[in-house]
Amino acid sequence: MVNDVPASGFAPVGHTLVIDWAPTLRYYEHRLEPLVRLEDRHLLRSFRVTPDEVGGRLAATELSIRSSRLSLVSPSPTDEDVCLTIIRDVIETLRPKQFTQLAIWLQYVVPLADVSYDRARQKGLEVFEGVDMAGAGATDFAFILTGDSEHLQWNLEAGIIAQNEVVPRVLRQVGGYTRVPSSPVVLEALGSPPPVAFFCDSAWFVKNIVPSGDSVEWLLENLSEIQDQARRVIPRIHEGITHSAPAREGVQ
Repeated sequence: MVNDVPASGFAPVGHTLVIDWAPTLRYYEHRLEPLVRLEDRHLLRSFRVTPDEVGGRLAATELSIRSSRLSLVSPSPTDEDVCLTIIRDVIETLRPKQFTQLAIWLQYVVPLADVSYDRARQKGLEVFEGVDMAGAGATDFAFILTGDSEHLQWNLEAGIIAQNEVVPRVLRQVGGYTRVPSSPVVLEALGSPPPVAFFCDSAWFVKNIVPSGDSVEWLLENLSEIQDQARRVIPRIHEGITHSAPAREGVQ
C-alpha cells in the first residue's frame, strides 16, 4: 500500500497542549501580560478577552488562557520555539501553585500512495488475521487503543480516511476527541488534503504531576518524553493498519 515511510513522515500535523492547575486569583490581575508581551514582539495577530478567558492567534498558533488552564494548538513543529516561550511566560506570570494535568493531543495525517480508499480499508481489515471480516459484512474500521508506561498514559483512535474526512477529523468535529481544543491553524499548515490517508488522533497524559506549579523545566522534560514515546508508538500503528514497512529511523 505504501512502503518504507521515513520517520519524518510521522511528524504530527496537529499539536494540542493543555496544562491545568489549581485556579489562581493572579489570573485576573495579570492575565493580559502574556498577550502584551506577544504583541510587543510583533507576534500577536488577533486577540480576544472575555470574563473567563483571554486568547489570541499567532501566525501558526492559537492560545487560550484561563484561571486554571493554558491551551495551545499548533501544527508541529512549526511554532515550537514560540510555544515554549508562551509556556514560560504564562507559568512565570500566573505562578500556579499546583499543576493538576499535563496532556498533549497529537494528530497525524500520512498520505497513502497508489491505493484507492476502498482498497486501503480492505487491506486494513487484514489486521484481523484468520477472521473473515469481509464475509461478516465489515467495510470500515477504526482502532481505539490505550497504553500505560511508568510516566505516561495514552489512548488513540486510528484508521483510514478519505479526502472529504480530513477536515472534520483535523478540526475534531467527529471522532472520540470532539471536546479537545482544535484550530484552523492546523488545516492551514496541512494544505490540500490527500485523497487517502492514515489518520490518528492520540492523547498523552503525564501520570506523576509535580507538587509545585513553578517548575517550567519539569513541564519541558515531560513534553520531550511524550514526543519520544509518540515517535515509538505511532509508526507501529501505521505499519499494522497499512501493512507498510516500518519507519527507517526513530523506531526501536
